[in-house]
Amino acid sequence: DLIVLGHSWGSVIATGMVQKRPELFDAYVGTGQVATWAAGVQWQFDFLKESARATNDTKTLALLEAIGKPDPLNIVQYFTFSRPLRSHMNDSDKAWFANMKAIAARGGATEADIETAGKGMDFSGSKLIQTMIREDLVSTAPRFETRYCVIQGEHDLSTPTAPAKGYFDIVTAPRKRYAVIEGAGHFALATHQAAFIAEMKTCVGR
Repeated sequence: DLIVLGHSWGSVIATGMVQKRPELFDAYVGTGQVATWAAGVQWQFDFLKESARATNDTKTLALLEAIGKPDPLNIVQYFTFSRPLRSHMNDSDKAWFANMKAIAARGGATEADIETAGKGMDFSGSKLIQTMIREDLVSTAPRFETRYCVIQGEHDLSTPTAPAKGYFDIVTAPRKRYAVIEGAGHFALATHQAAFIAEMKTCVGR
């Protein structure tokens, strides 16, 4: 059996693979699941607005209220208002990021390798951003001919769990399952490996 696992932007790529050649795959598993860029932007905006009100962060609140309703196609606006999301990142994600260099070094990566990887991600992001902001899997991929599984981190701020669940609910598939990893964020597959593997085995019937 061949199972495709897509994380974050990889969930868009994996979805495209399964949509084009469903006969090649026994199951699709998405995590950090993309639904639509627009829904994610709106959720993040609302989250930051609620957090600013709760903490009496008048500066952030004024910025968000001046925007009113975010334009998902306005890249400058998005990267301006979304900057505070970093401070709300899940603790497990923060710890994983803090240890990334050490993890890479244990795998044999040098400082030059790490710098090159960073430049590669920046380059890819700049080239893919126009495609990313128009992504709408709710419209383009509502049906799967394989088993369909989504495993989300409870506190995923990058690809928010609420839009991912909304997308999952409209998907039709021969069999589907949705699971949430408690205490996890966007990188649940790395920070909560045992729980993630257990859920994946359940999803695909192993």
